[in-house]
This record gives sequence, structure tokens and C-alpha cells, in this order.
Amino acid sequence: FVENGFKHGMSRVTGQERIDILLRVQPTELLFHVDNPVPPHLPAAEEKNGIGLKNVIRRLDLLYDTRYRLDIREQENRFHVTLKLPLS
Repeated sequence: FVENGFKHGMSRVTGQERIDILLRVQPTELLFHVDNPVPPHLPAAEEKNGIGLKNVIRRLDLLYDTRYRLDIREQENRFHVTLKLPLS
């Protein structure tokens, strides 16, 4: 998610945009959050099919079954990714 924030979120952005990264370890849970700018629309030849995200979800399913929470959304020209993993 961090790599994608830089690769897709910052590669076409000009100005003083930023990527926010939060990692918090609590007694029973790990919280990871990445917030990055949404890039301007890419030409059709450069759009991806989302295989990376599909692979991440597949791996999370295999490792954590239904015990994790992944929230990915776009709001106000920014991508927000939040992942919560159990530590028990």
C-alpha cells in the first residue's frame, strides 16, 4: 500500500501533496493506514487491472480468513487504505 501510494499517488501529482502513513500496534490489533492523493486520470493504455490488490486480498484471506478488516475508499481526491489485523 505504501509503494502504491508513491507509485500511483505521487507520480503524476504536482505541488505540495503528501502521503500520510500510520502504523499503530495495540495489545490485540495492528492498525495500518495510508492516505495519498488520487492521480489525474491515466490514459487507457496506462490503466492497471488491479491484480496487485486482488493478490493482497487473496493473501489476507489465506492468512486471516475473516479476522481482518480492509477498507479502501476514495474521498475528496485522496485514496484511504485502512488495514486492521488481529495480533492474537
